[in-house]
Amino acid sequence: MARRRIIVAVIVLGLAVSALAWLRVYYVIDRSNGDLVWNSSDAYVFIGVVESGYTFTYLRYLGEMVREIFPFGASGPEKKHYHAVVLRITPETVQRYTFDNFQSGNVFAVGKTISAGGLLNETTPMKWSGAHFEPMTPAEEKEWRDGARAIPPGPAYDNVAGWSKRKVGGEVVRESSTDYSENDAQATIELGGQRLIFRMNSGFVSHEAYIDLLRPGRAPERIWHLNENPERVSKATYKRIFGNGPVSQ
Repeated sequence: MARRRIIVAVIVLGLAVSALAWLRVYYVIDRSNGDLVWNSSDAYVFIGVVESGYTFTYLRYLGEMVREIFPFGASGPEKKHYHAVVLRITPETVQRYTFDNFQSGNVFAVGKTISAGGLLNETTPMKWSGAHFEPMTPAEEKEWRDGARAIPPGPAYDNVAGWSKRKVGGEVVRESSTDYSENDAQATIELGGQRLIFRMNSGFVSHEAYIDLLRPGRAPERIWHLNENPERVSKATYKRIFGNGPVSQ
């Protein structure tokens, strides 16, 4: 009888280990970067989002939890998906546009031409048209590149050829050897004769990125938010986000 129980226990254990080595879990983590640019008549926020996909067997997932204890121990993503959000802010409204398969880059505003990255299948520099992105003409590209040379290095500047810029993110403060916090950044602009205030946080510490807009006579309005915490998803959702594309490098 004891021998039979041992055999049954070994079989059950073997089936459990086989299931852990075969069944899979799926996770998605969002990360973002953004830029606020404005002049006397226009204000835009260009936000790039990358969704990173991770899939593990349950057995490997247990090992991954151990690896994350060590610095740089976690595995890299299996797949990535890029998209962008553009917010056009006026004294009265916030207009929102989204673009799939768009990899955001550093934002440069030169004259009437704003570049903020490009579609993944487009090699020509892209410009913002007011409602969508489109390729620059050779003359526009030359003017944009020549004008970009006058923009000072760094994440922020004021009134360069009429444009100003701030990164979407606050000041990260080290509170102890292991604890950090991020203070909101604030940008105050004059647009159409009105004073608008942006309060921004990158989510670097809290993993909750957001932008709040304060307009005269109105309650603060959260015009953008992104949950950057790992999210467990179904296999169907994972395939919907990443399709059957190649594994990320």
